[in-house]
Amino acid sequence: MAIRDGRVSTADAACWAQLRVEEGGADGLMQKLARCTSERTLHEWALKEPWRQLLPLPYGFRAPLQTRDGGVAMGTLHCLLPHEVFSVLAEKAPRVFDELFGAPAACEHFWAEMHRAAQEMPDGHRAEEHRLWLQRHPMQHAAPQRRIPVGIHGDAGQMHGGEKITAVSWGGLCRRGTTLDTRLLFIVVKHSEAVAGHATLYRAFETLTWSMGALVTGIHPACDERGEPFGPDHHPERAARAGQPLAPGPHGPHCGAWSELRGDWEFLRDALGLKQHYGVRENFCHLCDATQTAGPLFFGDNFADGLARRTLVEPYHTGPNSWAARHPVSPLTRLPGFSIWRCQFDMMHTVELGILQRLIPAALQGLMGIPPGQAVARVSEANAAFKGRSKQAQCLAATLEYRKWAAAKKVPHGSRVKRITVRWVKGSYPDISTEHAKAAALRAMLPWVAEMAEAHVHKLAGLGGNLRVAQLTACCLTAMAKLDETYTRQPRFLTAGQAQQAATHCTEALQALAELTRLLPRGPFRLTPKCHALQHLTWDSALQNPRQMHCYQDEDFVGLMKRTYTACHGATAPLRTVQRYCLGTSMQLAVREQLLQGMRAPKVGHAWRGGPVRGAPASSGPPSGGLPSACNHEAGSLAPAKRGRGRPPKPPVAKRPRGRPRKVR
Repeated sequence: MAIRDGRVSTADAACWAQLRVEEGGADGLMQKLARCTSERTLHEWALKEPWRQLLPLPYGFRAPLQTRDGGVAMGTLHCLLPHEVFSVLAEKAPRVFDELFGAPAACEHFWAEMHRAAQEMPDGHRAEEHRLWLQRHPMQHAAPQRRIPVGIHGDAGQMHGGEKITAVSWGGLCRRGTTLDTRLLFIVVKHSEAVAGHATLYRAFETLTWSMGALVTGIHPACDERGEPFGPDHHPERAARAGQPLAPGPHGPHCGAWSELRGDWEFLRDALGLKQHYGVRENFCHLCDATQTAGPLFFGDNFADGLARRTLVEPYHTGPNSWAARHPVSPLTRLPGFSIWRCQFDMMHTVELGILQRLIPAALQGLMGIPPGQAVARVSEANAAFKGRSKQAQCLAATLEYRKWAAAKKVPHGSRVKRITVRWVKGSYPDISTEHAKAAALRAMLPWVAEMAEAHVHKLAGLGGNLRVAQLTACCLTAMAKLDETYTRQPRFLTAGQAQQAATHCTEALQALAELTRLLPRGPFRLTPKCHALQHLTWDSALQNPRQMHCYQDEDFVGLMKRTYTACHGATAPLRTVQRYCLGTSMQLAVREQLLQGMRAPKVGHAWRGGPVRGAPASSGPPSGGLPSACNHEAGSLAPAKRGRGRPPKPPVAKRPRGRPRKVR
């Protein structure tokens, strides 16, 4: 798996295997690995091993690609078809299949909660749409325990030199686990090869829609994505499986039902071809007719009951023409059971990487007593919440206060902000970039800023200062913190009371923020389209917890694909990325399948993290000839020598025993 993660090259792995062979502690598989000196020979060797059969071969399809001279030519893209991954895992790794997609009891519980939410939702347009989606979805032919809900995610990743890639993944929704346990790769598209107008991306989505159609029927397709029948001269191995069940079971075949599309607003715009998005001033929302300009439909006028709430889109009556570009229409709109209301905004990109990136520095600017846009370094210490006569001194004091609070609250070190700098509180409209604070750090920092704002209100009240701005700031931050706490403590499906409580907190926060923008028209607070997106997340989520659908793990998966892509040659990187993913993931799945054979079936939601399983017998490891003997079963990776190619590992240095006196000059 180190090769998949981009930490080790093929030559390093072969060199390390050669060292093991020379030491005399290697089996036949390790000797074969030592002869894999190139990427091609490595994958040819892996295809002959039984553990590699747990994932299918990459599927190639034709798509328009941009050439180096600026022209357009038909090329080949490679992907992992979801219905084939579904079928192979069900046949060769049934225990891993239940862990990845959920046991029958978990699937039945998921759909029972979906129907319960449809009944408990208040009567209205949103409740009617949710009930229609459940009734009209083509999954009705399968029993709930054999109906596996599936979600799709996509996002773009920035590479070195301005290069970008788009990674599309999918996975089951019935269980929670680690990133690699719940996300499966579909394709990686290189932006420099994509044709303008999303023609290349739409071609990939056409293949994905075809595969999802086979997944919902539970039967191997007889034709490809273009309608050409499989035969002796066209994918003969797929022609032999045509018409057979994907995942036959004792109580009937399993099938997959598309249930949600996740991603940031930019991905939704590109994937669905939205003509209403954040870059449009008039009618910028694809779920209603809200505008960014002053008028009766301005999204910031009344968050509780504005006119825009009365213009919600009706997907089953108007179709994609009401919110998508007419030419061309995205192939994702033809997904079985597609509804625009199942393509919600992402909580992480909306709150942490949207609202909090501007709300927290604006609040800190007020806590430090810094007037908006002040150019001098001196500040008013009397009206500040931190000690110091300069911005640098107050930022240092704020950093120390935050570190004490984080240590007392036991905030994980990976989710803490390193330091608060002057860059955070600079300018009329300050903001925080992802280089200074990640999404998890801003989310963990929100309660501390809310507590400091409340304490600042009491301090100003004792001094007789202006409390209006400080009170609104504290109200906004406290409501945002309560909203996050409400969602964090609840499961995937909410009750009507919990959803109403979250909507109340959201309305309080947004109304306070809107009032701040009216009181301070020149900064530092401002309303953005993501404030309107948060309103849809809390009011129109169909009693589903947005925090259980956020893209934290999806972003981790995109980061893994970025590292793998960077380690490959640029000309063949899209194909090699898929092949390396198959290489490492199939080995990990093989190890887990062997571990699960010697233990009791895990509980619903249990996530195996690659370590030894308590209670598993010694014979539960991979069979001889199945995995390389040097595979680290606890870490699940191939660990090469760290001293470079051809060098033996450095011998350990003996530690000085305790009590021995040191030499004195």
